Amino acid sequence: MLWSEKHSPKTIDEVIGNPEVLEKIKVWALEWSRGTRKPPLFLAGPPGVGKTCLARALAKTYGWEFLEINASDVSDKEKLEKVLSAAGGSSSLSGALKLIFIDEVDGAPERGVIPTIYEAAKSTRQPMIIAANDAWDQSVSSLKTTCTLLEMRRVNVRSVASRLKVIAKEEKLEIGEEHVGALAENSGGDMRAGINDLQSLAWLDEGGLFVRERERNTYDFVRKVLKAKTYDEAREADRGVDLEPEMKFKWIEENVPREYDKPEDVARAFDALSRSDMFYGRIRNRQYWGFLRYFGDLLTAGVALAKDEPYHKFSKYDFPNYIRKMGATKARRAKEKKILGKIGARTHASNRRARDAFGLVKLMLKKGEDEGTVARYFGFDEEDMAFLTGRKAPAKEKENGKTEKKEAKRKKK
Repeated sequence: MLWSEKHSPKTIDEVIGNPEVLEKIKVWALEWSRGTRKPPLFLAGPPGVGKTCLARALAKTYGWEFLEINASDVSDKEKLEKVLSAAGGSSSLSGALKLIFIDEVDGAPERGVIPTIYEAAKSTRQPMIIAANDAWDQSVSSLKTTCTLLEMRRVNVRSVASRLKVIAKEEKLEIGEEHVGALAENSGGDMRAGINDLQSLAWLDEGGLFVRERERNTYDFVRKVLKAKTYDEAREADRGVDLEPEMKFKWIEENVPREYDKPEDVARAFDALSRSDMFYGRIRNRQYWGFLRYFGDLLTAGVALAKDEPYHKFSKYDFPNYIRKMGATKARRAKEKKILGKIGARTHASNRRARDAFGLVKLMLKKGEDEGTVARYFGFDEEDMAFLTGRKAPAKEKENGKTEKKEAKRKKK
């Protein structure tokens, strides 16, 4: 089981991040529980900020039934209309309210779906929450006229780190502060991604986390898949392997080039891996685990049958390099984030949009733009300029020494 599911919040008070949004949702839910009908909520924010977790936790907190509909999976608007009409008109048999949660409305495949949801939102007698990754997508603009828009932002890195520590303790993992910090930084404010990466990190042979028996089973799984000659052999290799889907993917991805020599075999294998990754992305986004079969078929049989013939050689398989590298780039990413903040402040843009200008600034310096002018305009210090130009950063000890000398001269004067 994915830890992001296992450790999801049980009540609304356990939800992390976006405190102002949470307070507004609590007031909204309290009004509904007192019998006052309120307009539906429109939650908008990038994947991983906790929109679905929040809705589920809210239903549990107030004892409401929970009905989840993923708009990106809806292909028949008539069926959707019947479901929403039945769900939005009356309470459950127990008399409790039903929280109707409609996710990914900005990914609805059929044009008639949004008008159907719009009509349901206007007439519902049950609490309704509509969610989208992008509230400013033109296809969902009508929904904002009948709903209360609440925009959710990515979770603060420190909050992600704090939650990861709690989960590590519950899972009895002895994990260092450095690894937790690297995972939190790497998550980019995506709590779900951070938790899934923590689960992956639990396989590292560090701090007593790596179980030797599992290691042998994992290497055996990789060997059987890459050496398999038939579909059945490859699928059989997947049976009983105590490994999460994402880790299976990373293990196979890492070791295909170690086993396959012919370029055409490698190309076909990575094509199968690419398609398996697409299915796993749909599983994550839609929470429809029926796709897991296709993910498994492509990951094992798809990769195994990509080769023209078996390789009769010894291949040294290795642990996925992705996780080993996570901690190595922490300092570099911290420096880059600092520079992005200064570019964003000067251009009145978020760090995400400032990243578009990051490469441009580096190119300007490379093309001979005056460094002093660039530094003054963006407020860069010597360390920032060294990072942007690729020069060696000034030693902190020397800087401290110069500062002390300047301070001493100032006092003498």
